[in-house]
Amino acid sequence: MTIARLKWADTAATDLHLMPGLSSPELVRLLRVDDLTDATLTQDQPLPADAKVTFKPQLKTGVDHGIEVTAAGEVTVKTLALRGHSFLLGVSLDQDPAITTRIRIHVHEKVSSLWLTPARLTVRQGSAQARFSVLGLFDQVLDGTVVVSEGVIGDITNWSPFRAPNANELTYVHLARTTTAALTWSATGGPITVDARTGVLTAPVESGPDTKVTATAAGLHADGTAVCGPSWSTHVRLAHLGGPGVKQVDTVPNILFLPDGFQDTDADKAQYNRLVGIVKDRLESRPHTRPYAALTGRVNYWRGWVPSPDAGVTVLDELDPSPAPGELPATAVPLPLPSATRPAAGWSLADVVNAIGLPNPADYPAGTTVESKIVFLQNVYDDLITEDLLRPRFAEWVALNDRLLLNERDTAFHMAFSERPSADVNLLEHLISPNPRRISDNDFNKFLDALRGPDDDVLPAGLWSTGKDRNRVVVLCRSSRYGGLASRRKVSDDSTGLTVGVSLAARPFHRVRLNDGGNGFDLKPDDIPTDVFYGVWLTVAHELGHSFGLGDEYGGKTAAPTPLKIRQVRATPNVQDRASLSADGTPAGAIDTSKIKWAEWPRIAKAGVLKNGMTAPAVGPFTVDLVDVKASRLRTDDIVMFRRRPLATAGPPSSICKIIAADPAANTVTVEPLFGATIAIFPAGSILLAYVRKPDPDFKANKFGGLLTLADPDVLQRITDTQNPLNANPMKGEADPPNDDHGRACGNVKLPVPTFATNFPHRAAPRPPGFSYWTIGLYENGSEHNCGIYRPTGTCVMNRQFFVEPKTKSVKLADFCIICRYAFVDNADPTLHGAVEADFRERYGKRGAR
Repeated sequence: MTIARLKWADTAATDLHLMPGLSSPELVRLLRVDDLTDATLTQDQPLPADAKVTFKPQLKTGVDHGIEVTAAGEVTVKTLALRGHSFLLGVSLDQDPAITTRIRIHVHEKVSSLWLTPARLTVRQGSAQARFSVLGLFDQVLDGTVVVSEGVIGDITNWSPFRAPNANELTYVHLARTTTAALTWSATGGPITVDARTGVLTAPVESGPDTKVTATAAGLHADGTAVCGPSWSTHVRLAHLGGPGVKQVDTVPNILFLPDGFQDTDADKAQYNRLVGIVKDRLESRPHTRPYAALTGRVNYWRGWVPSPDAGVTVLDELDPSPAPGELPATAVPLPLPSATRPAAGWSLADVVNAIGLPNPADYPAGTTVESKIVFLQNVYDDLITEDLLRPRFAEWVALNDRLLLNERDTAFHMAFSERPSADVNLLEHLISPNPRRISDNDFNKFLDALRGPDDDVLPAGLWSTGKDRNRVVVLCRSSRYGGLASRRKVSDDSTGLTVGVSLAARPFHRVRLNDGGNGFDLKPDDIPTDVFYGVWLTVAHELGHSFGLGDEYGGKTAAPTPLKIRQVRATPNVQDRASLSADGTPAGAIDTSKIKWAEWPRIAKAGVLKNGMTAPAVGPFTVDLVDVKASRLRTDDIVMFRRRPLATAGPPSSICKIIAADPAANTVTVEPLFGATIAIFPAGSILLAYVRKPDPDFKANKFGGLLTLADPDVLQRITDTQNPLNANPMKGEADPPNDDHGRACGNVKLPVPTFATNFPHRAAPRPPGFSYWTIGLYENGSEHNCGIYRPTGTCVMNRQFFVEPKTKSVKLADFCIICRYAFVDNADPTLHGAVEADFRERYGKRGAR
């Protein structure tokens, strides 16, 4: 096994809250690895027995901090030396110390109250993953008598193991020096049972009396109500909104819409139905979402209805309230995450959080100065933490002392913003995905398999779970906070599907209110909008773009791409890793533009799909079966080539051939290889394409014009000459400063959108196109990384869906770049390549960008 990455199992990355007398799990048991061996990459494997790791707290050495860390990563709090503070526990692989992860641990004195959230939870019959979350309010004791509210709400659900432990496995928080669990569960009064160790709830029936569920920890009890619900396999009839219908489900894409956070009222249902209709209509009608418009009538749109007990959706990340008169708190915005590094100067707020954790109101009330705390902070964390580093951001940091967690919602599909606080968040504050504590992938797949057509039609087995449309499930979430994500869902041992979660508006905050029972804070549900904000249908277009094979074209991450990310990128048509562009296969090698995926893609006038494929190489004329000759528009005398799919890994096309016969009735075409070429075997699903070419010198004599590509050879030559991407500055002497050197290093910054093509003398890119950010080539920032992965153009729906146009200062909606349109239809329906060619001609001129 070759370990590529250290990570945490399930939800084990979330912050741990400990008190004296408690010990953490043996964290080594909660580590997982991605295995990079030869040509395969296996994720989430247990840490191999021969792999050793080192746990190191990010605390000042030589000082007794009242904690003990074992070689197995068991952290025991012995004293209150760190009371009210947190620290980062680093984990590094001994064989390769560059492979690391970390977890944040908070130390408290006591927990004064516990409560379960949501207070009332629906448990579907036979569900595998339903459980309450446990929140606690932590306090401090002064002089043994006076209780001072620390004011910190922590999620201690992870005191229980996510999965039932085997014998002698300390995968849970326990009393120090024992195996006694710190958090236990019980249930009374109804049919639902609870696992005493994990808290997982089991409903043996779909209806029955309410069950009282109790969590016990630190001498306190917290009660919640569990309610039986129908099994995930209960049939739900779908409404058909457009497309060829049930009879062609097997042959066309099927996009499914589901609701979350809409309650069981006629008004909520009607508003949800209307919103789905608006999204579907705008996908098909707006120029910004092309090529969805080209697919009109060739895609089935379906709508399901499952109401939620609670309005709105769960918010899991920690929030910073912004008080308003008469309502406390009024709104909340996300907290900064701890940075991954400690710069020598110019600390951001995230750098401060990385260095000294987060404040609480007892130790850091408003007005606390850095001068009053620097000695203590240096004694806890590091002498290198100075007043000068902290002072510019210290007041802003102290203002985070009223941070809060929200209680959760009981909704149909348990969609949630972000995840519970952790040192290294995988899901940023705007990302929406199913809550793993509440619904399993297997349960959701059961629901998808039980769906029926409008007339109770039985749909193809596994259509949206394991089948061809497993990436086309969209959940509209009742929230006006901007959000969206296509999250991966396990559908088998070796494949995944996507669940697209998307909100209804673009507000940057959540509305919050005090809980009526005194248990923390609740989400204040947003009203359902009367119209769909343009960001919503553009976000749906973006996230569904993944289902048609497209990758993200934005940056943000400063770390180098992982081996797993690079493997994913190499199978994605619209992004490319740096190493694959160099002759020596390394990120530092010279850029060879002939290796750019889209450099040699031919413009395609029309195309058909092979139905049965070829059985042997061909030299003379031969006949192939197409799925639909009429839709392909191919005809006699077309000059064509064969090419495999998928596009990203297709390899070069065949030598050219001429169609000598086409029979739409039989769906066959007969082709003749030209110039004595032998045509290799092309399997079913490959395409037969008629490429766009320059004027033919003499068609009858088989003298044809040269192939025209999407990318401009002159632009590619510029990249070769400068060894820089198009977003670089011109070379010295070619324009006023700033300038870049030949082969300059990536700046590791998230670039503005749109990203202009400035790597030309006088910063003047060739025209057409009308905007330099449409110029096709290489731009930094791709697949979430600032460096190491490129994208083809400076703006696209697969980057940011809307932006402020620099010159006019007006909001401009993005559209799909030509490279993405080309890859999209190649995946969805290659017979639509002609529509992409029409778009290309409109944007780049009749002869293209030449």
